[in-house]
Amino acid sequence: MILNYREMDLTVLLTILGIIATIAAPAAGYIIKLRKEYRNYYSVIWKSSKKLRSKDLLGERPVGDYYYSRSIDSQIFRTLERRRNLLIIAPPLSGKTRAVYNGLKELKDPVNVLVPRSVPMPAFLFPKDFLFWKPKRIFIDDLQYYIERQDSFHLLFREAKERGIPIAATCHSGREYKKVKNKMIEQNLDIDIIFGEDIIELEKISADEGRMIAEKMGLKWDTVKFNGTIGSIFMRLSEMERRFDNCDNIEKTILRSLRYLYKSGIYEENSIFRLEWIKKAATLFELEGRDFEWTGWFKNLEDKEFTKIARRNKIWAEDAYLEFVVKPEVEIPQIEIFESMLDVFSDNTEVLQMIGERAYDIGIIDPQIADYMKIVISAFEKVLAQSDSSVNNHDFVKAQNYLGQAYWSLSKVKDTLANCARSIEYFKEILKTISIDTNPVEYARIKNRIGNTYTAFAEVESTEENCLTAIEAYNEALKVFNEQRYPQDFARTNNNRGGAFLMLASVKESSGNYKKAIESFSKALGVIVPSENPKLFALTKNNIANTYARLSETEEPERNLVRSIEAYNDVLEIQSKEKAPLQYGLTKNNIGNAYSMLALIKDKKPNIDRAISAFEEALEVRDPLQVPIQYANTMYNLGDVYLLKSETENSPEAVYRAIDAFEESIKIRTEDKYPIQFAEVKYAMGKAFVMLAEFEDKTENYHKAIAAFDEALKVFTEEKYPANYNLIQEEISKAKKIFF
Repeated sequence: MILNYREMDLTVLLTILGIIATIAAPAAGYIIKLRKEYRNYYSVIWKSSKKLRSKDLLGERPVGDYYYSRSIDSQIFRTLERRRNLLIIAPPLSGKTRAVYNGLKELKDPVNVLVPRSVPMPAFLFPKDFLFWKPKRIFIDDLQYYIERQDSFHLLFREAKERGIPIAATCHSGREYKKVKNKMIEQNLDIDIIFGEDIIELEKISADEGRMIAEKMGLKWDTVKFNGTIGSIFMRLSEMERRFDNCDNIEKTILRSLRYLYKSGIYEENSIFRLEWIKKAATLFELEGRDFEWTGWFKNLEDKEFTKIARRNKIWAEDAYLEFVVKPEVEIPQIEIFESMLDVFSDNTEVLQMIGERAYDIGIIDPQIADYMKIVISAFEKVLAQSDSSVNNHDFVKAQNYLGQAYWSLSKVKDTLANCARSIEYFKEILKTISIDTNPVEYARIKNRIGNTYTAFAEVESTEENCLTAIEAYNEALKVFNEQRYPQDFARTNNNRGGAFLMLASVKESSGNYKKAIESFSKALGVIVPSENPKLFALTKNNIANTYARLSETEEPERNLVRSIEAYNDVLEIQSKEKAPLQYGLTKNNIGNAYSMLALIKDKKPNIDRAISAFEEALEVRDPLQVPIQYANTMYNLGDVYLLKSETENSPEAVYRAIDAFEESIKIRTEDKYPIQFAEVKYAMGKAFVMLAEFEDKTENYHKAIAAFDEALKVFTEEKYPANYNLIQEEISKAKKIFF
């Protein structure tokens, strides 16, 4: 049988279509499966901003038709329109998310939006947008929750940077914002660099604005519990308080249980709580019930708009209500809430991790760091006791890591030696499960942390041995953190390494180790772009300046002090008085010290005047109420340089100024709180009165000098501080010669 050309074409076409179908079917199945997996980690996947619904960004939060446009909204819109990174920070209920939603909806040129969920992601996945030519935008709502739950958050930021996709994010202000900054720094991400000038802080609205908004929404002002935020109006806090007061005891107990869970970090994304967690927490309040009773209780709370059944056995609760409306029977400290949750969930490793992570995040920025780190340690030690110690157990390794960091943080405030030792133990346990070949980045990070811990050890004992061990650990980390692939890690590790050499110089081969420190700091500087990472640049320059000042004590004093001052001035170009007042004050204080030392070598009078000027500029930002210790230190330094000035001018005026500065310093450097510093000031005051006795009131000033020296000797005893004791005795001898 002979086929004509048309029949042959049709046969070929059908064959090709069959092949395509054979390939396409599994490919389509794979794409559907992959997209379904993406949905586990992203709530919105490349959806056009024009098609966004309020629920896509605001979730279950109530959204009215009315939107109050503020002057800051135009800045938000311009940042979105120009496709720049954007971060909005403000207290809860300030309207951060709504502002972004409105801005995205108003864009003339729509963008495809990706919204990651605040859930753990075992392996980082980033969905492709098949409309690759369309402009894109990633939106992270409540950045503090996303970073808390998502271990691989840094990979999203790096992916966005590599692909040129701008990020818009919202974040609670205050402690939560500090937590975010710290967590990002741990991953070598600087929030100030990423968002730059487009970090927008929403201010509170006035009562007049609040009244106008309430009127537009048809609300009576006397029914509104206004706290300066827009959300306090449209979320009807006053009404919700009334409803809470009208709840029966069981409903109040459930809401208080939810509050405990929320405060302890025990929730899934967007304040979703598992029913089993709620039931467990409720046992604290002796509440138990059958399944049908719980169903009824939550139905009542849903009718009162406190909760919603998100999906099977999962309950959504508005965090603003848990924060501002739900009142505890008795107010108890956060630490005690954590302790209660540890007891209730002692056999649940997943929840214990949540408690430990939340306590760690709070602890590293809270004055009660020791109490919080004890919670972290208790939580993760329980996790370790219940976890499989196999090499591939992520939870086991994660627990070891948190324990290492918790003991390291605890060592800064309590039992340095013991806690440093425990920290190192846990870090070394992790190294048994990974190697430089299997997991090079994590290996290097652990080595860097081990180096930091041994450096802390060196401050307390066996300085030489521990510094050398720290340096060895940093060298291991630098085998991975090279300047090409990991420039920020390379810079930070070299900074740490330089610090170890600097400490080593205090006990061994001073000049050589100071130079090695400078070499390490210089390597760090070599990869830092000041405009991209100004903080790290300033830190490294400051380290170099400090080291040159130390090196000046062993060789080439003039040359090294000049280098030190030049480096400090480079720091001031980054950390100005307006942008970074505390750092500015520190640098000016250090410049004053350098000029004081230089005055002993050359150009005595002009360098003394430069030192005095630098100290006075430091005092402009070192307020005695805000930074008392720093204020007292600079006052002491100022007094010291005025004593030097009095020697050159042969005038009592400079001595008077020195005594005034010392008296200011000793108001803070009291004997009970700071005995060593107190004794230093008393010694300096004794010298000042001896000098004053040469000009006037010889007998009176002699007695004042001896009294000051006697006060110093109460601390600087011959047994404990022989060098200081001998110096004071020499000054007493000088005083006696003047008097007698």
